[in-house]
Amino acid sequence: MIQQGETGQNFYIIIEGTYSVHRNGKEIARLKPRDLFGEFGTFSDKIRTATVQAVEDGKVLKLKKEDIGHIISSIPSLHFYINQIIKERGGDFLAIAHPN
Repeated sequence: MIQQGETGQNFYIIIEGTYSVHRNGKEIARLKPRDLFGEFGTFSDKIRTATVQAVEDGKVLKLKKEDIGHIISSIPSLHFYINQIIKERGGDFLAIAHPN
């Protein structure tokens, strides 16, 4: 799905399936439905910090960076949730500017 070291323009919310997260070739986490990934690289304009691969067939919701402002303004709780995830993963809590 995404590769460590690449730049990111999209992030993903898992709808179905299990996904593995690898950093430097070592599995560091498993993701399940309602988890998200790719947010740090997408909103920080830094390279991806991990590789994410499907463990089994699944479905994800792909959100493009250029569309997220509209989505966040429609669902303010999503703005808070994404920022919380970024903060928990060591990013800047203000990584996503809430649209006015």
